[in-house]
Amino acid sequence: MTQGNEKNAGEVTLDDLAQMVAGGFSEMHEEMHGLEERLDGLGGRMGRLEAKMDQKFSEVDDRLLNLERTTSETKVAVLDMKEDLAATHIANENNSHQLIGHEHRIATLEASVA
Repeated sequence: MTQGNEKNAGEVTLDDLAQMVAGGFSEMHEEMHGLEERLDGLGGRMGRLEAKMDQKFSEVDDRLLNLERTTSETKVAVLDMKEDLAATHIANENNSHQLIGHEHRIATLEASVA
């Protein structure tokens, strides 16, 4: 080993080592900074995506509530129609028995007059 600032070929001084370590830290700092910027950009994109997803979920919830309301209204309308049809059927049965009775009376009266 030589003394002073002289170097033998292949020897690394403490100053050389310090510069290499400082350069490595500088490179790592730049890479970390670049990574932080990319993560910040990714965070912004994720925030926008989350907002869009929330909006879409709200729209789906609104449509589902509307569909449930419409389905309930339709069920009520169908039940009302069933009741109306049942009442109409009963009324028609009663009227048909009365008509048959009237036809029989009319036929009897016509036979007695003839």
